[in-house]
Amino acid sequence: SLFFSAINAITYACIGLALNIVLPLAYYMLASPIVTLVLLVPISFNGLGTRDYAYQALFVPAGVTPDGALAMSLLYHALNYITAIAWGVVYAGRGTAESLADNGEK
Repeated sequence: SLFFSAINAITYACIGLALNIVLPLAYYMLASPIVTLVLLVPISFNGLGTRDYAYQALFVPAGVTPDGALAMSLLYHALNYITAIAWGVVYAGRGTAESLADNGEK
């Protein structure tokens, strides 16, 4: 859990830096578990909307513009989808290669 929160906080900080949003890493460390808890509320599909609201509620008071907070949220969504698709392709390819190897041995 601590490792997951630390990785999320570092990811949030990297996204913030990519958007020229400079906040202390400690702020991202505090925001990460709160956003994760908000995502547990089952009112959205894959956190769409709830994560965006949580980012605006947490980062706008810290001096981030509402557009900047929304951009951070959308980039985090994009990062999740890109990594999921990439690992899905790897997993599918691995399963296909193993299936072909099993069929060749029989």
